[in-house]
Amino acid sequence: MKAICTIAAGLLYTTALAQEVAERPLVAEAYAAGGAFLVRDGGLSINEWRAMLPGSSLLRDDLPTRTFNYPWYGPPGFSGPGSLGPGITRSSAGVYLAVGLDLDRTAPADARFEKRLRAGITFGAAEQTTSTWARSLTGVYDTLVSQSTGTMYELDSTWTDSYIATVSRSRVALDGTFILRKATQRRFSWYVGGGALLGLEHDARAEVSRTITRFREEGRNSSSFESNTLSEESFRLGPALLLGAHALIGIDLRLGKTSPFWSSLHLFTEWRRGLLVSSFPGVAARLGSSTQQLIGLRVDLH
Repeated sequence: MKAICTIAAGLLYTTALAQEVAERPLVAEAYAAGGAFLVRDGGLSINEWRAMLPGSSLLRDDLPTRTFNYPWYGPPGFSGPGSLGPGITRSSAGVYLAVGLDLDRTAPADARFEKRLRAGITFGAAEQTTSTWARSLTGVYDTLVSQSTGTMYELDSTWTDSYIATVSRSRVALDGTFILRKATQRRFSWYVGGGALLGLEHDARAEVSRTITRFREEGRNSSSFESNTLSEESFRLGPALLLGAHALIGIDLRLGKTSPFWSSLHLFTEWRRGLLVSSFPGVAARLGSSTQQLIGLRVDLH
């Protein structure tokens, strides 16, 4: 009789536990974050720019052979605005929204890790790719003589002819990521994961310009710089698909430990490294390495 009661109690406990698990919602978390995207893909060659912008008359000119994959507006050593380095595509801050699906709702309460499938969408704007072709000529235009020592100082002037091509576009992508997170009641925790994204590059605009710049030494560690744009062209481009894969590592900060409300809120930061396949209209798809950082808020929904 005692054995029967024990079995019956066990069955009742198991049934109650199963009902409790079954009532746990699939959607466990919500995410809202901001971040920026950098892609290193080697830049675009002049033939690729011409294929993408067949209507450009400036790109049909006899372009200088000196090539830069970022904006360049002056002589050697002059740091032009927007210079990130060769072959780097930059983007302004974007928005990331997602929900976390509980993949292991039957796991015991003392499980060491939590498994989540994060399904989200990413919006990004003002992603830019720029190339510059320039020729320059430097010469002495004046000489200064020190009144105290009689030393002569030559002042240089540099003339530069630059062709600058820039394409900017926005991004929208579906993002699926598997997360393995350390289960803990402490304020700090960590997680790792990996995923993929599928999206669209849209609202693309291209501009081509020819600019003459003059950089002049004035003496006493001063200088002058002026720039004149001779011609400009603008184009609208069609959309293009993109596909990516990434691995990630993140740090999570719980905002409270006793209050149910504050305990459900988490600040997180996440670093992603991956590969991205994208293309421009008229240009073959290209493979690049990508870097993304997210900073945002996670909310536990149960």
